[in-house]
Amino acid sequence: MKTVIDSLKRDLVDPVKSFVEEVHEDTVGDAKKFYSDQAKKMERKAKAAQAQAAIKKEELRREREEMRKQRETTMKRAAILIVCLGVIALLIISTVLNRGI
Repeated sequence: MKTVIDSLKRDLVDPVKSFVEEVHEDTVGDAKKFYSDQAKKMERKAKAAQAQAAIKKEELRREREEMRKQRETTMKRAAILIVCLGVIALLIISTVLNRGI
């Protein structure tokens, strides 16, 4: 009886068991590879996005620096213009007062 059971086990159960194990290994292996590839792809995308964000941040910093320099230059020109207008106004007032005396 034991040999019949062993024979049935060897003929019926072992091949099914072997097939199920092979399918399981293939499925898990394929899923592992797929999700590993997906994770690597997402990691590359994240690094690319970080690099792009760093480039944009640097561009914004440069633009702000340029605008700051331009404002400083404009303010210097405005200050010089105001001083020149003040000097011209003083000269005109002095000339008018000197002619009036």
